[in-house]
Amino acid sequence: MNVNQKKFPPQLKNIATSLKNEFNMKFNRIDIIAGFLSVFEKEYIKMLS
Repeated sequence: MNVNQKKFPPQLKNIATSLKNEFNMKFNRIDIIAGFLSVFEKEYIKMLS
């Protein structure tokens, strides 16, 4: 996942993006992964039930 990347190589610049480019703000990678893992854990527990 591209988080705060602004520029991409020529072969990707027309198809790649990042959260920063899409939302015009900087993101904290630790917050993103913590949020992802929290949701993943809840879904994993539901799946095991």
